Amino acid sequence: MALGILSKLAMAGIVLTSVTGAATLGGVSSIAHEVHAEENANQEHFEKTLEGKVLNFKDVLSKNTISIKDFSKAVENELKNKGFDPSEYKLKFKVKVGHSVYQSSDGGNLIVGNEHIGTATAEFNPTKHKLGVYESEIEKIIDYIIKNITSKDLDVSVNMQNKIFQYIHLQYLRTDAGRINFMNLIENPFTYKPRKKPIDLDEIQKHKNTIIKFNEIFKQGNNLENLLKRMKKPSNMNFHIAISEDNLLTSDNPVIATDNWNQIMLPITPNILIEFQEDKINSSNDLRVILKKNKTRYVNEATINTANYFIISNKEFTRYQYKYIDNRFNNKNWEIGYPHVNLKN
Repeated sequence: MALGILSKLAMAGIVLTSVTGAATLGGVSSIAHEVHAEENANQEHFEKTLEGKVLNFKDVLSKNTISIKDFSKAVENELKNKGFDPSEYKLKFKVKVGHSVYQSSDGGNLIVGNEHIGTATAEFNPTKHKLGVYESEIEKIIDYIIKNITSKDLDVSVNMQNKIFQYIHLQYLRTDAGRINFMNLIENPFTYKPRKKPIDLDEIQKHKNTIIKFNEIFKQGNNLENLLKRMKKPSNMNFHIAISEDNLLTSDNPVIATDNWNQIMLPITPNILIEFQEDKINSSNDLRVILKKNKTRYVNEATINTANYFIISNKEFTRYQYKYIDNRFNNKNWEIGYPHVNLKN
């Protein structure tokens, strides 16, 4: 789910709700990636009746690909056309992915005035083709791992590990935060210091030119491909397939890099995580490891910490997760603390 290998997604449960009394967690309720609709999967939602007037969404829901941003705009326009004020309504939705269901917050998304719908970069040009090439290779590897997770014959070769390592970095460079961090590193190699805190939306907005500069550099020739080819799993890093009993979250920034990139993780299912760890963090040579509850909690907190636009869960968020998300995005006095950030350093 975190790999962007999302196919045959369908919108479901589309509901318009009044703003009055509704609450939403800012920053996590909109999904900006493309949603690929199954044939006729959305037919039941082509028309919705609101206060005796029929709203028609057939055109937007008949497209081969749609996004929450596009659909929200279509709802806004249709409300205006029928004489309604879009700012008085919220959009509540579910996105089905196989057996998984991703959805907006209970209160729904503001259709107009939601600062987080539309803040994602419109299209990430330089990696679009490369991602497709790597996905065709990585999808087979990930599928092999998932299908053989309990098999004693499961084996992930060094070449496969390097492909995963490269793909994880490509996923990271797809994100606004990843591109900003990367450009800061290559432009200031001698003065660059690892961040104490993740990049937030305000910082992303301030560094739009940095993102544009990255795009321009890696649109040229084989710059991106050559960069990825140089990325190999370091000899002091161990590859693990981590299995969690508890549900793993993911987000618009699916790559979780902690301890100054000495630990790199990527959830591939709600219960399976692939990770690269330096010896000083985990020197185990075992291919499969078990994520204890406290480690799963740590990973999920790190996922929330690094998210910018949305967080995805296969199950309903726990009460603790809701509180953590609320603090992360809505409490301006809250600080990400230990063990994620050591503010004393």
